Amino acid sequence: MQNIERRLNDIRTKHGKWTAHNIALPGGIYTIGPHASVMDIRRGDYFVEIAMAIFGEDLRNLAVLDLGCLEGGLSIQFARLDVHVDGVDIRGDSIAKARTAADILELNSLRFFEGDVLNLPKIELRNTYDIILCAGLLYHLDAKDQFPFLRSLAERCSGIIIVDTHISHEAVDVFEGSEGLILSGRFIQEGGTSAEDRRTAMWASWSNNRSFWLTEQSLSNALYTAGFSLVTKATQPTFRWPWKDRKTWIAFRGSGMPRVFQAEHLTEADNRPSEHPTVAAGRNVHV
Repeated sequence: MQNIERRLNDIRTKHGKWTAHNIALPGGIYTIGPHASVMDIRRGDYFVEIAMAIFGEDLRNLAVLDLGCLEGGLSIQFARLDVHVDGVDIRGDSIAKARTAADILELNSLRFFEGDVLNLPKIELRNTYDIILCAGLLYHLDAKDQFPFLRSLAERCSGIIIVDTHISHEAVDVFEGSEGLILSGRFIQEGGTSAEDRRTAMWASWSNNRSFWLTEQSLSNALYTAGFSLVTKATQPTFRWPWKDRKTWIAFRGSGMPRVFQAEHLTEADNRPSEHPTVAAGRNVHV
């Protein structure tokens, strides 16, 4: 156990303390501490639960891609089940921490890559993945990058993408993207004004000073237009955040065949009557 603590302390000296993922290690040791929050362990288990509900209990033959993996906590929860997992993060400090935890746990099916999620072809990843995790990442991207990013994920996804993200409840700002897609939401100022500030701001964007939080309707439209055949929100089981503007969506890649039904884009303002005429007339009342 002393060797584990020594390794953790060496990494903390070189790359900083763990700030996001409190990973459970042998001997009751945690990367942050035994009394710190284990929320991300629970969130990793939540994503595993979603995967098992769709793919079955045995996930060992599946491949998972964890984008913006930070210190590797979510990747590790999948890798503990012998799932093939690749984690990607642009910050080398985070990748060093993730690799250390994975090595201590002897998780041989887990790889971590330092790289930009907006340029996945430059990273030596698999061609396709059964499950792509996009957790705590999308809302750090600028509006112009969101649809191209989701399109790149659709091209690499053979199963599902799990999107855990903040949304905007109001369509304050509008961005007109490609393929007739109009994204509504809210521009947010990101932390760090210089490159050095952003490098050390572990929970912030990397190169953009502002990000764009999509509305729920725009998120669904963007995923559908990017090539996912079914987009749904996870309502139960649910992971309870302290905030009401963060939820989990699941998008299914589907067969890739031409669509029989061409869905319309969801609109921000729904002006349809709230009641069917028979309800409004009271004809559904039984005496």
